[in-house]
Amino acid sequence: MGREIGACGRLGQVVLVIVNIIFGLLGLAILVSGALLKFKENLVNGYVSDFLRQIQLQHLETDLVSVISTVAIICICVGVFVFLLSMFGCCGACCQQKILLTSYSIVVLIILGAQIAAVVLTFQYKDEWQGSVKSEMKTVIKDKYNGDNGTDIISMGINAAFMEFDCCGVDNYKDVELAPGWIRTYTIDNKQVTFKAPYFCCKNVGTETPVVDSGLFKSVNQTECATDPTPENSNFKMGCFNALEDIVMR
Repeated sequence: MGREIGACGRLGQVVLVIVNIIFGLLGLAILVSGALLKFKENLVNGYVSDFLRQIQLQHLETDLVSVISTVAIICICVGVFVFLLSMFGCCGACCQQKILLTSYSIVVLIILGAQIAAVVLTFQYKDEWQGSVKSEMKTVIKDKYNGDNGTDIISMGINAAFMEFDCCGVDNYKDVELAPGWIRTYTIDNKQVTFKAPYFCCKNVGTETPVVDSGLFKSVNQTECATDPTPENSNFKMGCFNALEDIVMR
């Protein structure tokens, strides 16, 4: 009986070491990626500058570099944590160090408990947090959104979300109407047109991107989906909150 327990113990020890080696390598990869983003700024900035120059949005370079720097710091912190935790598990299993194994077990249990609590609270207070998140999203759109030709990072992010997730606003396009910064009237082909929904809510936006360097669109026909949106040419009735929820729940 003692030999069977010993064999099971050794098998568990091997599995624990292998699992932690995998997570250790993952943590190391995240750490290295973050370090490259943080300490090889010239290389990253060069790629960012080239990309923005190609799409004629050089004015966003400072904002994007700042975001990349923040992401780099987060990656470094996460990478260090995952790597150290994995080393605790590996060393504890290999050397049978009770202190390391105990510390490792406590941290893993805390993480597991936090995940279980988060899942329970998410479903228990679903209506409350959904209402709060929707309210915050609508506030951001109202206060920060500057329309299809907005050159700030928030407007660009919102437009990217509209395009990527085939949605418009939080619940629908009505949320965007509350944004005073949204320029709805344009002069195109010597004609004045008014948008009822953002151009980035159009279904053809992936193939017909608006010209933002001059602040004008190419033709009236190009913007028909924004001036006269319908379910066939625009996602104006599909809210981004529901679109994101559908993606998460798949």
